[in-house]
Amino acid sequence: GGGGGGGGNKILVPFRESVLTWYLRESLSGNSRTTMLATSSPVALNFEETASTLRYAASAKNIKTGATKNEDPMETKVRTLSEEIAKLKAALEAANAGGGGGDGGG
Repeated sequence: GGGGGGGGNKILVPFRESVLTWYLRESLSGNSRTTMLATSSPVALNFEETASTLRYAASAKNIKTGATKNEDPMETKVRTLSEEIAKLKAALEAANAGGGGGDGGG
């Protein structure tokens, strides 16, 4: 089951404890699109390995992940501040164009 409160949107990725999932952990749970190709052998001698591969492929097919944008925190801050500066410049130009600022002296 897995009910629970609504606060966190954590995604549980059901990894097996294997060397393959350890190597693929970034692809399987990260921000990339991953294609997995499961190959099987028609030889009866390889039945157990083929069955194991198909079980793993079936479980990997059920993995759902959520992508997030990879962005440097400093770049995010610079972009946010640049957008704010642009808005403030536009507001200042609009205020100056509207004739709102004179010293009215005489």
